[in-house]
Amino acid sequence: MSTLTRITVTAPAQAIADLDAVCDRVSASRSALVARAIAEFLDRNRDADLDAAYTAAYLRQPESSAANAAVAAAATAAWDAWP
Repeated sequence: MSTLTRITVTAPAQAIADLDAVCDRVSASRSALVARAIAEFLDRNRDADLDAAYTAAYLRQPESSAANAAVAAAATAAWDAWP
C-alpha cells in the first residue's frame, strides 16, 4: 500500500458542489475521487512526455526506407498468399 499525504485544495464552490454530487452518485469520498483524478491526469501527462521524447528521438534519427521495408518483409514473411 502506498503512503498517503494530506493536502489542502481550494476550488470554486460550484466545483465542490458538483464533486459532492458525483461522490453521492458513485458512493465514493471526495478524497477517493480527487486522488483518482490526480492519478489519471498524471498518467495522461506521462504518456504525452513519452510521446514527445519518441518524436524528438525520431526527428534526430528517422527510420530509413530500407529499414521500413526490411521490417515489413519480416513481419509479413509468414503470411499465407491471398487465394
